[in-house]
This record gives sequence, C-alpha cells and structure tokens, in this order.
Amino acid sequence: MSQIKEDVLRFFRDGDALSRLIAYLLGTFVLILVLRILSQFSMVPIYSVVMPYFTLPADLSELLFKPWTLFSYMFVHEGFTHILFNLLYLYFAGQISGSTMAQHPGMAHDDWGASKQRPRTFPRRDGAYAKTL
Repeated sequence: MSQIKEDVLRFFRDGDALSRLIAYLLGTFVLILVLRILSQFSMVPIYSVVMPYFTLPADLSELLFKPWTLFSYMFVHEGFTHILFNLLYLYFAGQISGSTMAQHPGMAHDDWGASKQRPRTFPRRDGAYAKTL
C-alpha cells in the first residue's frame, strides 16, 4: 500500500501539468460517481442537493451567489462518454500545444503549461552579447 502511495505522490510531484489535470478530472468523476451511487441507495437525495453547488447555473442571478461555479463546472462530468471524449480532446490538444510551444524559438514552456518570453540576446557594438527582454 505504501508503494502505491509513493507512486501517486511521485506522479503528482514529477508529472507535467497535463497529466495532473487529467488525474484531477478522473478523481472528481469517481467522487461524483460514488456520490450518485450513494444517493440511489440512501433515502437522502445527496446528489441532487450537492451538485447544484458545482454545476454552472443557467440563471445569472443565481450565479452572483455562487461565483465559484465558473471554475468548478469544468470538473463535473455526467457520464462515461462525456469524460472520455473530453479527456481525449484535452490530451491531444495539450500534446499539440505543448509541442508547438516547445518548437517555437522565442517561447519557453514551463511546468504549468504557461509560456513566457525568453530573454533574447543581441550583439553589441563591442562584439559581446547583451540580454534584453
């Protein structure tokens, strides 16, 4: 059991941002699935009470009182095919954008997937190179 825990910790410590995001999405999908199963077997409608706090409301006045749903709705998936195709799209789009950013000569790709401009070097009149932003 400790080997599994160490592997998971190493994955989140050493893995890239795309892999971590996919793991978070899968984790929330499993938690929502467990919540749905528990709701079906209990007399308390847990799923129908909890899910409106994570899904994006259609009414804008309700959105004013739950602004975190602008972020949390991205992690809610209702079915297996829904999460499957979203993860496939995310994986391939992430691979394409990561390789594109890595090949672009003026861009650096850091661990979080954001890109930043590398300092460029320009020759000075004395033959040395000066770094500028």
